[in-house]
Amino acid sequence: MAGRQAKSSAISSTISAPNTAPSFPPPRGARRRGAAPIFDEIVTGFRVAPGGMQQVWGIKTDPALSERKSYLGWCDPAPTLAALKDAGIDAVTLANNHMLDCGTAGLTETQTMLHGAGIASFGAGEDETAAARPFIHRFAMNGAERTLVVFGGFERRARYDHEYNWYAGPRIAGIGKLDADRIAAQIASLRDTLPNPTFVVFPHWGVDYAGVTQKQRDMAAALAAAGADLIIGHGAHIVQDAEMIDGCAVLYNIGNFVWNTPGRFSSRAVPPYGLAVALEFTSASEAGATLRLYPIVTDNSVTEFRNRPVTSGEFEHAQDHLEFGPSGLFSPGRDAAGFHLELVVPSERDDSAAHIPHDLAAAPEEPQTAELRES
Repeated sequence: MAGRQAKSSAISSTISAPNTAPSFPPPRGARRRGAAPIFDEIVTGFRVAPGGMQQVWGIKTDPALSERKSYLGWCDPAPTLAALKDAGIDAVTLANNHMLDCGTAGLTETQTMLHGAGIASFGAGEDETAAARPFIHRFAMNGAERTLVVFGGFERRARYDHEYNWYAGPRIAGIGKLDADRIAAQIASLRDTLPNPTFVVFPHWGVDYAGVTQKQRDMAAALAAAGADLIIGHGAHIVQDAEMIDGCAVLYNIGNFVWNTPGRFSSRAVPPYGLAVALEFTSASEAGATLRLYPIVTDNSVTEFRNRPVTSGEFEHAQDHLEFGPSGLFSPGRDAAGFHLELVVPSERDDSAAHIPHDLAAAPEEPQTAELRES
């Protein structure tokens, strides 16, 4: 990229803090090291870093949920906040299935502490309008203005809607529901007002440790039709399929980033990898962006709760077992951040492009009725 200024934005998946659930006491090493070292091996020098914050920053769970919802979580806010700041996290989505584990008071406390530390949050709020508001980052490169727009959202699940009262509504605080029609209207409006925008949807969806559901595929098609340039899913704890839908790159699930419970990689016989995702922009607005996927080892039984980039041998293993390689959508490479797979995201969507499926996951597809739970 000689003669061009480049700017990288890292987008990571699920982040949770130590001491998060009574069913999974923190490992001795994590207790001894504290929160900050959990990022040591996987944080790089990206200049804007949105992530998925999975754990509410409260110390007492909602008693109304205690006998109805499994895997309630909480954490110690102070060291968690310090670790996020030290890691350079600039923004987090709060749209997931744990952010109301401490009730709306816990959500408010989490947002207040994040914003006080200069970390933006999106995907949840005081009402449905606030919860639907995207993260917007405007920047200039050699005089060329660019905008990164990231939408958070949690797929609709009947139990969360009717039994847990999870989603934000008119004058009701809660989590933003993933809504393709709303996002389409927002994209249409923002496209007319923001300079050279790139629209990313960052949904929390899917079945734990399983393949892509038809519900995910249908929503991805709707989001692509809504004008999304890139869809980066999270929530299933593993890497799922990827494909192009009418010029929109879709990563159905990028797995865990930092997740402080043992996990079920061995029992579910799935590859122990997640992906850190980087978008690199150049000053030439017509050049689009370069998407890089950095495989990381996320099985805590292997890493002792300190996830890390893959080695050369593990990179080859990941390509063999996750079935992404030079013959598909992505081309392999290596840079200062580690081994990666690369795809150029065009600056202009080709709405006439054919679907180009590309399987990233070894796990078989499971029916939508499969149990949804976190561990």
